[in-house]
Amino acid sequence: DTDGKAKLVLETTSFDLGDVSMANGKVTKKIGIKNEGDADLVLSKMNTSCMCTTIALDVDGKISPAFGMPGHGGPSGVWTGTIPPGKTGIFEVVFDPNAHGPDAVGPISREITIVSNDGGSKGSVNKIRFDGNVIK
Repeated sequence: DTDGKAKLVLETTSFDLGDVSMANGKVTKKIGIKNEGDADLVLSKMNTSCMCTTIALDVDGKISPAFGMPGHGGPSGVWTGTIPPGKTGIFEVVFDPNAHGPDAVGPISREITIVSNDGGSKGSVNKIRFDGNVIK
């Protein structure tokens, strides 16, 4: 059936990490993603707005590479992740408060971009934003 369309539904599109202690290191946030459509949801690209943040996708224990800011290392080449109709996955967002050095304290705001075939459009973009406050 080629008439079906994928429908990407995120558990949330924004969250606040609150105070993030440099002493405690990396913080991980898990966000559910579901395909509520009737065709495979194919994620063709994921990236973050800053090298301090990575995102990976876990679908039934199959975990993608951790993607970060384009051009700052991390996996290269072509990657796609597929979520069948009615199935769910989990995004794992990791923020490293120490990525910017010992004096990088204060409020942060970051954005994650997910490119998929949501709604039947190949280059559909969904974003997740998060805020926090880095403390020593």
